[in-house]
Amino acid sequence: FASILRPDLSFAVSALASAVGCWGPKHDKAVSRVLRYIKGTLGRQIIFRHGAPPTLEAWVDASFANDIYSPASPGRAKSRSGCVVFFMGAVLWFFSRRQTATAVSTCEAELAALCLAARGIIVIRATIEYVFSIKLPETHVHEDNVSTISIFAKRVVDRVELYLEPTRTRDQLANALTQSEGRQRHTDSVAKLFPHE
Repeated sequence: FASILRPDLSFAVSALASAVGCWGPKHDKAVSRVLRYIKGTLGRQIIFRHGAPPTLEAWVDASFANDIYSPASPGRAKSRSGCVVFFMGAVLWFFSRRQTATAVSTCEAELAALCLAARGIIVIRATIEYVFSIKLPETHVHEDNVSTISIFAKRVVDRVELYLEPTRTRDQLANALTQSEGRQRHTDSVAKLFPHE
């Protein structure tokens, strides 16, 4: 439930859920840490800015082969996809999930994440345009892998209104949805996810 409502908890809850088949003392400690974090951040909320332009902006990332000890696929490393989509300055949709296929390169892992995110973004765009009877400007999608941008742009971008924007890895907001971060980087990511605190 927490991973559905709080993007800052999405990776931690997803990673703990994937460890259910091989639970141990380190997982108990991790759950305690997550619960302490929740207790200290109960006031976090997603707020849409009144008067903000109706724009969509997305951040997409993948961590390559970081899920080595998965009980679902022992001996095969899986990558993790993450995406966060903002509408009018607030988080509208996000996900953090293990990829089903085993990627053989960082580019392939990033491409899988970008394709999954693009499908969701296309549905969100169509829904917003239909419900609000508006035409949205193109959606800026931040991606930190230049090869992925090149491959994706040649095949998909011309048919949908997405603008792929190269982003430095250290500025990649979706990184928080694909791997654990140090305290300061996590604090910076949360400040961007909940900008109205």
